[in-house]
Amino acid sequence: MPYVTEYPLSKAASYSGGQVLEFLSDANAGMIYQGATWTLDGEIKCTLDGTNVVKSTDAVYFDMLSGFHGMINELDITLQGTGFSENLLNYGRIVHMKNVATRNLADLGSGTADALEGLAPSNAMTNGLMNGRLNLSAVDADDQGYIPFSLKLDCMLNNSGDLPADLTGQIKVRMVLARGYQFMFGEDTTVNTQFTVKSPRLRCQVRPLTDRDPTQLALNYRYAYTTQIESNNQTLYAYIPGVSTGVHMSFISQNNESNVTKNFYATAPVPGIPPENASAQTSENEYGFQKVVYSINANNSVLKGYTMDSREDILRTALDSYGSRKNQSTLINLMRRPNNPDGYLLGIQFPGAMNFSGQKFGAQLRSQVGQNGNGNYRAFIVADMVKVM
Repeated sequence: MPYVTEYPLSKAASYSGGQVLEFLSDANAGMIYQGATWTLDGEIKCTLDGTNVVKSTDAVYFDMLSGFHGMINELDITLQGTGFSENLLNYGRIVHMKNVATRNLADLGSGTADALEGLAPSNAMTNGLMNGRLNLSAVDADDQGYIPFSLKLDCMLNNSGDLPADLTGQIKVRMVLARGYQFMFGEDTTVNTQFTVKSPRLRCQVRPLTDRDPTQLALNYRYAYTTQIESNNQTLYAYIPGVSTGVHMSFISQNNESNVTKNFYATAPVPGIPPENASAQTSENEYGFQKVVYSINANNSVLKGYTMDSREDILRTALDSYGSRKNQSTLINLMRRPNNPDGYLLGIQFPGAMNFSGQKFGAQLRSQVGQNGNGNYRAFIVADMVKVM
């Protein structure tokens, strides 16, 4: 199949954290954008202070579960023929959450695709990836520290199947690069820790339209929303704009969120009081929510007052929200370990596609946030959405 390759609308020798990359793809009429073939390719260099490439002796890492996806803070996809957009705030975290629920850590980095995306079974291995190609000849001095990447973007372009170009019109892909201290973390990370990207290009496969291809756009996309938890008994509401099949949530201490040495994408448990028969190793700061009640307002009785007060039930329901059955017992075991500060999710899969027009999703959360010196937590809500147009 032939490829369509697009380059940034604003061309530069390199791009760094905080900058915007925009691509415009325009396949010929009568062509199909092949599903699951959209990739962002290029090369990345990570520096400790804006100049010196990160070395193996530097305590600097990037998130092993989002890999190089973590260099993208915001990803927006617009089908200009329809005006429809998918806006993914905190894109790196969205990838991290999905991999927490669907991937076994022991398998990360074992395949070519994982290596190209920077996924790894440990943070130490991400440090090795940042060392890049060093000790090159003077002729290749511009390539010092750069390593290639290829990211299969986790967005509606890859999650919706084949898309007829006659229906989508031009496709605009806009991404805001994360700051260096958001993408990277560790004891040696500072506000001067940076990364640069060069030779970025957007690629996808195309083929001619046939009479067996869809005559409508069936889109699988996501809606992302951010709020915060400020008390030990709080209800979070999210207005979900359309038809949804499930919701996922993750959390991070606002103190850690603003600390450049901490992992910006960590999915940490909130402080909660363990039951009396919990493991002696389980402290208040490691337990998570004591009680979760999911509900939909208005007159909908399909999901009303769905209550869980067991940590195992809460985590299992979160995994089920991703449709994950493979390695579920292993994932549950990892997520409930007291020494695992980065594997806690909430979520629920709805009994079917639910139209939230005129309704809102709610989650009543009981914890120890805001108690005994515990600070506030940021909450990230991601809804799986479907749309036919």
